[in-house]
Amino acid sequence: MDLQYLETILAIAEEGSVSKAAERLFITQPAITHQLLKLEQELGAPLFIRSGRKLELTEAGEVYVEHARKVAALKREAYARIAEVRAKQQRTLSIGFTPARGIEMFSHIYPRFHARYPDTHVIPQEVMTLEMQRMIAEGYLDLGFVSATQAQRDARNSYVVLWEEELSLVIAKTYPLRRQLSEPVDIRLLREAPFVLLQRNSTVRIVTDEFFRRADFVPHVLFETHHTPTILTLIQQGVCCGIIPKYYTHQADSSLAVYTLDGRPSISTCACFRKNRPLSAQDRCFIELAGEFLSRSNGLRREADGAEPSAG
Repeated sequence: MDLQYLETILAIAEEGSVSKAAERLFITQPAITHQLLKLEQELGAPLFIRSGRKLELTEAGEVYVEHARKVAALKREAYARIAEVRAKQQRTLSIGFTPARGIEMFSHIYPRFHARYPDTHVIPQEVMTLEMQRMIAEGYLDLGFVSATQAQRDARNSYVVLWEEELSLVIAKTYPLRRQLSEPVDIRLLREAPFVLLQRNSTVRIVTDEFFRRADFVPHVLFETHHTPTILTLIQQGVCCGIIPKYYTHQADSSLAVYTLDGRPSISTCACFRKNRPLSAQDRCFIELAGEFLSRSNGLRREADGAEPSAG
């Protein structure tokens, strides 16, 4: 049904007059008459008959109006829901970030996002990976940025990989076993070395444990922590080795050596959002800026590593 004709026929049927329909729609009577005649010609049946001073529907007209009212109701519902979506999108955008690196990401992205969407109120939250995914699936967060293995991902959500990040071996340059190492490092050379690792429920630890399993390697774990900077602190004391995301190796000072691992284990940083939830322009903008940030920041670190090899 042509929506313009639909509104015209409904107006005539409800007003019982071409002239009153024209007044209601703010168009001329000849224009109303032209649309009516054209539609009747297209349908091959008259829609109205004159009864005294009033127009009444024919049987064909009653069928048309019955369906026209359904179409009009669907149009109103669609417009109302779209208006609600737009209002929500323009008002707030709740975004989840993992602790530590999330703050750096947000502080770099937000000024550029705000310049594009100054009327959008962004609500950032620091949340651990598994909890963040649940909040997204249940509608408490619009968007999140997580590092999650396939097994960790919530089937209720969609994921867009923004960056693949390698895990690196970090040791003190004074550590005795360092003399035996060359890149990429065969982890089996460190069978006797103590390790400090992230907690077992973390994405990095899951990937690390799988890396160990593939290498038929059982590490001697001295300490487990939730915080990557803690790993660097303990390594600086020369008491252990560690495996951390390459992102954090820029924090390693000159007393530490960073190595690529044989097999190049890695984690994926993803944008996460609820399945079947249409992405707004604001969502897409934030995801785009996050991808640019990850690419740029890791690119700068690669340049720094190339300028002065960290394992040298």
